[in-house]
Amino acid sequence: MLVVRATKKLLDRLGPVTLESGQTSTTRLGDWYASAWAWRPQVALFVSEATLFPILMPLAPAATLLARFPDGLAQALAAHDVPEAFITQELSRMQDVRLGKTASRSVLGIMNEFTFLAQTMRGDTTTDLTDLARWLARTPCSPLFKRHGSPDRELRALVEPGDTHEVIQLEEGPLPIPARRHDRPPSVTRGVTTRMTSQRPGHRPLTRPARRAL
Repeated sequence: MLVVRATKKLLDRLGPVTLESGQTSTTRLGDWYASAWAWRPQVALFVSEATLFPILMPLAPAATLLARFPDGLAQALAAHDVPEAFITQELSRMQDVRLGKTASRSVLGIMNEFTFLAQTMRGDTTTDLTDLARWLARTPCSPLFKRHGSPDRELRALVEPGDTHEVIQLEEGPLPIPARRHDRPPSVTRGVTTRMTSQRPGHRPLTRPARRAL
């Protein structure tokens, strides 16, 4: 069973709630949270509750979004070199799809940060959704700090449970996205976005004026 928990605005477009009390996803990646971005064209953001792994898909047509999600998931996992056996197993457990309301404030907070970061990265350019989602997956997230730090590393640990935290490595170098932006996402901590640098470029620290001799 696949459980998709949509924000209110998206839920109104996808249809009535079909999730019953106590039901949860039987997939390894758990329940999926979903929201809509008012871009042109509009975009749907999905985030795994278990790993915070993000997926971006075209929203339209909204009536077929849930039916298209398994294919979108398969493409996203393949982009992260997830073994075909794992992908096939996940898809096999998505025959029954249930739609429900959101339940985790923590996941919603991360989704808000992903939305902000994506808008910042996107700017006035057209960004490939697969590349943008891969970039977001590398974002350090506070709910994962005591585990594997970022969604892509959390996914790798789930897929290959024998790996340790030290073995899992982030990709080096920027993804093919606008060059004027940073190649590493900022850190997401307690709802506050902070860059992974000691000071902002061009920032001048405040100093107290020297005392005048009497």
